[in-house]
Amino acid sequence: MILHKADDALMCQVFVVTLRGAAQDWFHTLPSGSINSFKELAYVFTKEYTSYRTIKKNPDHLYNLRKKSDESLRDYIKRFKAEKANIVGCDDRIASSAFKKGLPAEHDLYRELTITPSQTLAEVYATAERYALWDDDRIAAKKSTKQEDQPNKRAGQRSDGFSNKNKDKRRSHPQGDAAAGENYTKFTIPIHQILAQVKNKPWVRRLPPLKGDPDKRDTSKYCAFHGTHGHTTNNCLAWKAHLEELVREGHCTEFIAKQAIQRIEDRDTAKEPPQKVIRINTILADAKESGLTSKEKKRKIKQATMISQVSTDLPPTEDDPIIGFQKKDLIGLDMPHNDALVISIQIAQAMVDRIHADEGSATNILQLAVIQQMGLEAKINKSARSLTGFNGATTVTVGTIDLDVYSPPVVCLQTFMVINEVSPYNGILGRPWIGMINAITSATHQKIRYPIPWGGVGQINNDQAMARKCSAQGLKKSKQAQFLPVSQADLKEVEQSNLAIL
Repeated sequence: MILHKADDALMCQVFVVTLRGAAQDWFHTLPSGSINSFKELAYVFTKEYTSYRTIKKNPDHLYNLRKKSDESLRDYIKRFKAEKANIVGCDDRIASSAFKKGLPAEHDLYRELTITPSQTLAEVYATAERYALWDDDRIAAKKSTKQEDQPNKRAGQRSDGFSNKNKDKRRSHPQGDAAAGENYTKFTIPIHQILAQVKNKPWVRRLPPLKGDPDKRDTSKYCAFHGTHGHTTNNCLAWKAHLEELVREGHCTEFIAKQAIQRIEDRDTAKEPPQKVIRINTILADAKESGLTSKEKKRKIKQATMISQVSTDLPPTEDDPIIGFQKKDLIGLDMPHNDALVISIQIAQAMVDRIHADEGSATNILQLAVIQQMGLEAKINKSARSLTGFNGATTVTVGTIDLDVYSPPVVCLQTFMVINEVSPYNGILGRPWIGMINAITSATHQKIRYPIPWGGVGQINNDQAMARKCSAQGLKKSKQAQFLPVSQADLKEVEQSNLAIL
């Protein structure tokens, strides 16, 4: 049908046909003869229904979204995606920033996105989905625990004889498991997936068959740990308890979520990060080698020289993801620079600032003041050893201490030499830690990257401003120091007892 715009009467009649419901009722309320042209009808209609018009949202609207306290992570992801879909031409970088800002600062995913910033919105969603899997499993476990508690409450109201019978049964299934469920270690994937990956390992315990009549069990639920029906693997208390044992023994650590190990010894210590500024020189001595005799040190150096000159055929191993740095990683840095790698990292239960990540150090160092603020001074193994720096200066240690270092989601136990010296650094993470997590450091790009066991690359960013503050404080202290040029070094010093083993 072709409409002639010049015919206002025809345009008005056709327009009325398009109206439905309340709009049509509104039209019939207009006084007779009040409309003289289509232009006037359009004006009256627009004035009446302007408030019903859908206003286009701009990308800044996403910053108003917040995850509700009673909202699951998956629901928040769905709601965020729905809001973004209504915004035409929304920049992915704005969406990524808004998504993270909508999370509570104490949320594990917020910390993950802060420490390891993703390059694309798709990577942010992928990371969020992994955490949503764990969140879904946690919610399901809580619901299951409540359902299990209800029959136990009803049973307590029955006769004494029946109650006593139930007490005997509960001795083999302690009721403390429900409360203990709140203290289970958090993992990055559901625990039924962990079982699927480690079930053939020799350190996984094999359970005897469940007692009771198999015909009375719920066949819609299956437990891979018990190998029978009746309950799901994710809700299996026996598998949860055994998994906690495996974690304490050092197994399944690749599945542990960051800031989530709550049942390993010496984790309930001070949570405030140490703030005292203290000084540490670059350390070259290794704790295990500082006690060697001169002959043993010479033999060790000779052995390393021979190994470096002989190529051997090594068995093939699975490669870690390729880790590298690009020019875009320099964005945000003050260039050019010659700054050291100074990071903030969680050690035990404290977030420690001013930690120097140094590949030139053959040992890990922590200041005594840091240990004291952690409340772990009693855990120090008292043993005086001599640490030698590149300028020949020696420092006597207070002792050693074993602490967990968190490079999310990787957690590794490290031995620290404890010293009591003045330094701009709170500590040094040397080659033992760098090698343990297979990290690649770049002072130029001010970043540390390392492979994540189940895929992907983690990243720790350097604090360039803090690195320069530490350097300035160190230079003030070392103005009077005198160093010999390398060309004047006496190679016979290898035989001295205070030689630093590199």
